[in-house]
Amino acid sequence: MQNPQNPQSEQLQNPQNVQQPTRPRYQYGFTESQMKRYFYKPRSIYLWLFGLGGGFLSVFGIILTNSFFTQQLGTFLLFLGLGLLICLGIIYGIYADRPTDELYERWVTERSQVLYKIALQRLHLHESQCESIIEVQGGISSLLQLTKKFPEKEIVVKRLSNGLRHYSINVAMYVFLTKDDIAIYSGYINALAQQERFEDADHYYYENIVAVSTSGPIYAVGGANVIQRQGFLVRASNGDAVGTDYATKVLLREGENRVETKGVDKVVAALLQLLRDHKVSSVEASKISGETL
Repeated sequence: MQNPQNPQSEQLQNPQNVQQPTRPRYQYGFTESQMKRYFYKPRSIYLWLFGLGGGFLSVFGIILTNSFFTQQLGTFLLFLGLGLLICLGIIYGIYADRPTDELYERWVTERSQVLYKIALQRLHLHESQCESIIEVQGGISSLLQLTKKFPEKEIVVKRLSNGLRHYSINVAMYVFLTKDDIAIYSGYINALAQQERFEDADHYYYENIVAVSTSGPIYAVGGANVIQRQGFLVRASNGDAVGTDYATKVLLREGENRVETKGVDKVVAALLQLLRDHKVSSVEASKISGETL
C-alpha cells in the first residue's frame, strides 16, 4: 500500500527503477582540504605574533651576536626568529592554495546545474508533465529540520566583505507542479564532504502541502544597492520541511512558454495561488465524484 502523502514512494525506493546518471566532468575542481582552508582561516592575532615575534627576535639576535659575551644567546634568538618567519611563510603558502570567493561561487553553480536532470530522473518526470517549475538555490546554516543529516562541523558559514554569505552546504531545490501532485527534489552540495551526496525526492498530493514560508529577510548593503536574501521553505503535513534558509536564486517558470517570475516574495505568492487553485480543483472533483455515485 502506497503512502498517501508520497504516491510514488514505492517506486522511488526501488533502486532498480532509478537510472543512474553518468558522472559529470567539472571545469572547477577543488579538494576538501582546499575548501577547509577557504572556510577556516588562521586567526590574524597568531599571524601577527609570528610576524612581529619573528622579526623582533631576528633583529635582537643579530644585535646580540655582535657581542662576544652574548654571541651564543644572540645566535639562538636569531634562529628562533627566523624559524617563526619561516613558519609564517609556510602558513601563507598553504592558505594561498584555496579558491577565491568568485571561484567558489562558480564551483557551486557548476554542480547545481547538473542536478536539474537528476531531479527529473529521481522523480520519474518529464518536463511536458509539469505545469510550473520552481528552482531554488541557496545555502543551509541553522535550520534544524534541514541540517539533521549533516555533522555540525560540516555546517560552516563565511561572511564576505560585501555582506553576503557563502555556505559549506549548498542546496539546489526543484519543485515540479503537475496536474495531480507536487514533486520536490533537493540536492545538497557539501564542500567539506564532496564524496557524499545527499538528496531528497518526494511526491505529495496538493492537500498535503500545509505551508510555504520564508525566513529573514536578510539584507546586505553593497554600495548603492540593497540585496535581499530570504529563506524559502515548503512544509508538508507529515512534518517534512524542504528548502533553504538563505536563497540566492528563486525562479518560477510557468505555462507552456515558461514565463519566468523571479524573487522570493513573487514566487511564494504565485506558488500559494497555484496551490489554492489545485486544492479547489481537488475539492470540486471530489464533490462531482460523490454526486455521480
